[in-house]
Amino acid sequence: MRPTTILRPTAKKTIYNVMNTKLLSQLFLSLSLFLGGPAYGQEKIPWTDLSLEERQVLQQLELRWESLPAERQIILRKGANRWQKMRPQEKSRAQAQKQRFQNLPQRKKQVINQRFQKFNSLDRPEQQRLRSIQKRFQRLPARQRKQIRERFERRAKAVNQPNINP
Repeated sequence: MRPTTILRPTAKKTIYNVMNTKLLSQLFLSLSLFLGGPAYGQEKIPWTDLSLEERQVLQQLELRWESLPAERQIILRKGANRWQKMRPQEKSRAQAQKQRFQNLPQRKKQVINQRFQKFNSLDRPEQQRLRSIQKRFQRLPARQRKQIRERFERRAKAVNQPNINP
């Protein structure tokens, strides 16, 4: 069983601090690069059609907003709305997660982005199956999770090493 790490915030409460909007807009800008699902046939969203709260969250993008593709605007708007519904504790976790991601080496970021894109390309039932597996894995005792990770790493290493014997 392979654990899957998925970076995704959960929604709950309205925006509480304009100071967080700058970090948030950076987070959503970063996440928008990974999110798929083009909205073909969708029209662009004028900046003035965004609510005040959405504009606060997305303020860093204001000058570029009109040049963004419609599907990117839609994704960013959904993300801003999701952010507004988060509780302060969830926002703090999301910001800490973003900071951890930014501190990773570039190669590791690329691997995470590729996995994120691959996950998003799966159909919904398969995504739900993987989320269920991840939740079960997270509920295991730390010692058991460590054993599973080590076993997975040994197998991955064995698969990636070339066979010297003909």
